[in-house]
Amino acid sequence: MGILAWAVMQCITELFVDDELGIAVGVAYWFTYSVGFSALIASAAEYFNYWEVKPGVMAAVIYIVIPLILIAFNTYDIGIYGWIEVATGTVKISFLVIVLFFLVAINARVWNTGSAYDDQAAASWPVALMMCLSIAAFSYVGVEIIAASAVEARWRASSNPTQSSRTSANGEKLHGQPQPTDASLNPAAPANEEQKSISDTIIFTAAFVPFFVTIAYVLGGLLVSLRLEFKDCNLPKLAWINKSKDNINENRCDISSSPFVIIAAGSDIKGLGTAFNFFILFTVLACANTNLYVASRTLAGLTYRLTDDRRLSRWLRWFGRTDERKVPFRAMVFSAFAFAWVPFLQLETGSFDASYGIRSFIEILAQFCSTGVIIVWACLCLAYIRYYRCIRPSYVRDVLEHAGIHPRQYQQHGEKKYPYRSHWQPLVAYLALIFCLVILVLFNGAFLWNQKESRGVQFLTSYLPVLVFLALWAALKIVRGAKWSFVKLDEMEVKEIFEQLKELRVATFEHNEEPPQPDHSLLQRTFWFVRAIRR
Repeated sequence: MGILAWAVMQCITELFVDDELGIAVGVAYWFTYSVGFSALIASAAEYFNYWEVKPGVMAAVIYIVIPLILIAFNTYDIGIYGWIEVATGTVKISFLVIVLFFLVAINARVWNTGSAYDDQAAASWPVALMMCLSIAAFSYVGVEIIAASAVEARWRASSNPTQSSRTSANGEKLHGQPQPTDASLNPAAPANEEQKSISDTIIFTAAFVPFFVTIAYVLGGLLVSLRLEFKDCNLPKLAWINKSKDNINENRCDISSSPFVIIAAGSDIKGLGTAFNFFILFTVLACANTNLYVASRTLAGLTYRLTDDRRLSRWLRWFGRTDERKVPFRAMVFSAFAFAWVPFLQLETGSFDASYGIRSFIEILAQFCSTGVIIVWACLCLAYIRYYRCIRPSYVRDVLEHAGIHPRQYQQHGEKKYPYRSHWQPLVAYLALIFCLVILVLFNGAFLWNQKESRGVQFLTSYLPVLVFLALWAALKIVRGAKWSFVKLDEMEVKEIFEQLKELRVATFEHNEEPPQPDHSLLQRTFWFVRAIRR
C-alpha cells in the first residue's frame, strides 16, 4: 500500500477526463473525509473507554464536546490553523518515536509465526493478505492532502504568474481546487527563491511523505508482531467473527483495540498502558481534525462555483460561502455532522464494549473510507494517463509551444520554479490504476469468501461506495445532458484545458489582499455562527 500511495502521488492530475466524473470524484473525496471524521470519533470513543468512563459521560464528551472543539479549531484563519497542524504533527511524531523506543526495549518473544493467519476470517494466507491490504488502505488516507490544502495556499503578489508564463497542473477535477502537478509550464522569467522553496516543498511531500509513512507503519507492525501472539485474546477481531472459545480468561480480553496499548498494558512498566492510550487518543483526534479540514474545503470547492438558477444549485451554493477569514464555516459544520449520527447508534446497545458495538461501526466506516479513497486514487491515475497521452503527439506540442505553453517533461533544462517532473511514466500510472482496480474489485471481495453466515452487510460495506459512485456519475450525465464519453483531447481542447489551469494557478496568488483579522472572542465567534446559519 505504501508503494501504491507513492505512485498515486506521482499522478495528481485534473481536467483531462470528464466534467461529470470530476464532480463524482469530488463528492467521493468529500464523503471519504467526512465519513473518516465520524470513524475517528468512534475510534476515540473506544480508546476513551480504556479508562472505564461512564457511558453517559463518554457519549457527551466524545460525541458532542470534542466535535465542537474540532469545529472551533477549524474556524481559525488558515495561518493559525496551519500552526495548529504543525504543533499536533510534531507531537504525533514525538509520540511515535517514544512508542517505537519502548517497543524495542520490551523484549521480543515471537519469531516463528510469520505466515500465521486467523482461519476464522480467511480460508488461506493469500486471502488473509488481500483482506489486510484492503483494511490497510484506511491508514494511507490523506497522503494526497497537500493537493486539497493548495486551495488556500497563497503566493505573494511578486510571484504573480501574470508577470511570467503559464503553468499547468494535472489532476482529476475536484472543482476549483489547485493541485500539485507533474506537468508545469516553463515561465519566461527565472524563478525566485520563494517559488523555488514552494516547488521543493511539493517535491519533498510527493516523493518522501508516502515513503516515511510506510516506514513508520512497517516498523511499528514488525515490532508488534514480534511481541504479540497472533492468537492473543486481546487483539481485536473482525466484528462479524465470534470470540474464540479457547479464551480461558474472558476478563483479560479487549483491553484495547490498539496492539501498542495491549503490549504496554502487559509490560512491567507501571502506567505505560495509560500513556500509550493517551498517545493514540491524541493522534486519533488530531487526524479527525485534519479530516474535517479536508472535507469542508472539498465541499466548499464543489459548491461555490455553481452558477445556474436551479433551486438545488442555489441551496448547494450556500455551502460554498466563506466568512471574513475565508473559512467555509457552513461546509465545515455540515461535513462534521453529516455522519456524526452514526456513532450514536452504539448507545442502543447499552455498552461501549470494544469487541462489539463500537468496533462494528468502525469497521464499516473505515471500509467506506478505504473504498472511497481508492476510487479517488484510481481516477487520479486515469486522469494522468489521459494527460500523458494527449501531449505526446508532436502536433499538440506545436500548438502548446505556439501559445507559450511548455509542458515540464519536454523542457531541455531542469526548471525549478514549478512542481516536479515525475519519473517512470506512464508505467507508474498504469500500474497504480491497475492495482487500485484490483483492490476495489478483488481484494474487497475477499471478506465474502469465508463467511458461513449472511454476507449482505459485508457485500454492501465492500461494494456500496463503488455502486453509489457509478450511479452518481451516470445520474450527473443524465441530468446535465452530457455525452457518454470522455472529453476530447485534440490540440485546441488541450490548449483550453491549459488555459483553465492557468486560471486556477492565478487564483492561488495574493492580489493586495487584506491582512488576516486578529483573533476574536468566543462571543463574536458565536455571533458569526448564528449569522451564518441565518443566512
